[in-house]
Amino acid sequence: MSASRPWYEVEPEAPALTDEERAAAEAERERRRAKNRHDRKVKDARADKLRDDLLAILAPEGLCAKCGIKPYQYLLQIDHVNGRQGWQPRDYDRVTRYKRYWKEYEAGVELRALCDGCNGGHLNNRNRKRK
Repeated sequence: MSASRPWYEVEPEAPALTDEERAAAEAERERRRAKNRHDRKVKDARADKLRDDLLAILAPEGLCAKCGIKPYQYLLQIDHVNGRQGWQPRDYDRVTRYKRYWKEYEAGVELRALCDGCNGGHLNNRNRKRK
């Protein structure tokens, strides 16, 4: 707030952008959008590779460790046999979560691959209201 005018007066308008400035600003916004799209694709590909590599070890034939059915690859989920030790997967992005699964696997934590139904049906319960 300026001392030369009362607080209730309207701010003076900023000078209008020229066509060149407007075009440059739009080009910069589009460049940033394209970079963000690319970064997301790279990050998603990295997470998919980490997940697929770990599932190839946990379930080489793509079978659920509990019921033995072979669901679609994306329906297999990584499960801790003895429960997670104080962390929630939703607190991490996909890459960090799968890196953590890898570290736990390498440290000897017992993991297994379960289908959605055997792992509590989380995909079916996402749209239900929590109590």
